[in-house]
Amino acid sequence: MGLRKSANYDAALRDANVMQQLSTFSALGYLRAAEVYAEQGKQNHVIDICTKGLDMIDTNDPHYATLRQIKTDAEQRQSNCIDFVSKLPIDLVTTMLIPLFMNMDDKPLDTLTPCPYLYVSTVWRDRIIQCFGGLSFEIGRNENDGDPKAFQLKRFAQYTKGIEVPLYSEATWLPAFVRKNDFRMLQRLTLRGFVGHDGRRLLSSLKSVSSTLTHLHIHMKSITTLDVSQIVVACPNLVSLWVHNPYQVKFKTRKKTWPKLKRLTIQDAELLIIPDTLFDIAERFPSLDQLELHPLQRINSAVFTSLCYPRMNTLTVTVDGWDTQVGYSHQGNGPDAVTDISVVEQYDGEQTCDNISPLLKDYQTTVERMTWSMEPKIGDNDLYDFQYPRLKKLSLDKSGWWIPRNAPILEELKVTSRTIRASSSPSVLDTVPPNLKKLEIDLAWRPDLEDKKPLANYLHRFAQHPHLTELAIFSYHVDEIDTVLDAITCLGGLQRLMINFPSEMDNSQIQRFFKALANGCPRLSCLEMKCHHTQTTFVMDALHSLQHLPYLAISVQGKWGSTKVEPSFWEAVKMLSQLKSIRVKRKMVASMDDVRRLKEQRPDLDIIVDQYFPRF
Repeated sequence: MGLRKSANYDAALRDANVMQQLSTFSALGYLRAAEVYAEQGKQNHVIDICTKGLDMIDTNDPHYATLRQIKTDAEQRQSNCIDFVSKLPIDLVTTMLIPLFMNMDDKPLDTLTPCPYLYVSTVWRDRIIQCFGGLSFEIGRNENDGDPKAFQLKRFAQYTKGIEVPLYSEATWLPAFVRKNDFRMLQRLTLRGFVGHDGRRLLSSLKSVSSTLTHLHIHMKSITTLDVSQIVVACPNLVSLWVHNPYQVKFKTRKKTWPKLKRLTIQDAELLIIPDTLFDIAERFPSLDQLELHPLQRINSAVFTSLCYPRMNTLTVTVDGWDTQVGYSHQGNGPDAVTDISVVEQYDGEQTCDNISPLLKDYQTTVERMTWSMEPKIGDNDLYDFQYPRLKKLSLDKSGWWIPRNAPILEELKVTSRTIRASSSPSVLDTVPPNLKKLEIDLAWRPDLEDKKPLANYLHRFAQHPHLTELAIFSYHVDEIDTVLDAITCLGGLQRLMINFPSEMDNSQIQRFFKALANGCPRLSCLEMKCHHTQTTFVMDALHSLQHLPYLAISVQGKWGSTKVEPSFWEAVKMLSQLKSIRVKRKMVASMDDVRRLKEQRPDLDIIVDQYFPRF
């Protein structure tokens, strides 16, 4: 005790820790640590060490009552802390103050490391719980071999809404842990690595919290006989169920429905999901508004899913060799028909999937937005004749040249260099959609588009186009870029342009382009561009040609990480008197003082500094 009284805090605490290590089940080490913390005024540490000691020592220990009393005294002292939160309006605290220093949506709390804000006072704790609707914790990996210490989780069990367990083997600790602690409001449980055979102990744990549990995420790390039907029987109030790597999707129970389940994801099942299983899912879960299944035995099995859930308006098909993943969802207040379709092939080898046309046939008259990134299977000729009378937005990669031809009211189109190369004859560049308003051309994909003259000719065909007002073009190769830039300057109706300049591009080329742009595109009101660090000065000088340009967004690409702009950049911005608004990427700003100084000099200019830059 003399060492502690000598105010040698660190030495006294080390002494207490040694005592705990030498005699784990004795109260003396915990008592000494609690007294050291108490003298330092660290009441939350006192509470934690007492909680740890009370968990470890026997209730018959002569010092058990003393340790419990010290904990009670610390809790009382902690509740008497002076705080300002209780004096502020609840709305201000929960919507503005607390989110400034806590964000449990991004990262749950650690079960061993005390969160200081929870220990200021009961008012602080209550406001934090109110702000997030409860607390979320993650049990550390080193705690999964046995009953986890999880001091914070035990202390705040009754306020816990979510628990994440990185790895759980089928041991006895989870049922006992749930049984011993009062998880009266637990809504979300995530098991990122479940290792077990039949899952009986896991089901026992789930049943004990089934009255409140609404979201369950299980990633199985080993083959188990546990099936989806057993999980939903144990947890009848689930709203969302995500199961990764089950052995199979099979329903052994009698036909029963679970109308509360809204979202179901089955990912990477060991055995293929057969059509009969899709009917079983539809019968048992009639209220789903989101369904993802992988892998399907046949791609056309998804047609059955659409028939069973006519409310679904979004369809996603991902093909990877023999595997097919299908996702359906109901988004927003849209109609009860598929209006959004995404078909993506992630496998570049020999095609092995079924024909896609039977799946798309039923949706050709309802689809309004489509993403297509697939090479059609040889012999799937029906695809080329489908008509899309309602299609307004289309993104093409790999192929799809025939779709714009069959979409008479198309307003937005994105194509890549792979699309253009894959369809040399006939080509996607053969069709100029008469109602097109937005065009995006991404030439960054391999292989490179070496001959850019067909693309330039395609852009020239829009010169008299009455609707095209927005163009985005991305190219990282300087070959024949002049032909494309010349074509852009002929688009007299252009109002918004997004462009990046290849790093090899000569500065005189940039200046010539801006001068031609000023003469050829008098309606241009918004320019978003990405340039190389060494091009910045020339770009800013050239912008003087665009005397009518009110909105500018700029991102600088640095070589070997250099992206900061020189002070002369801000001086050049100040001289662009026509600008009303400028948006720059945060990485460009060497000092916010430059931004503040510009704001003082140009109070009429709206300056936006973005952490993330769309498209760039």
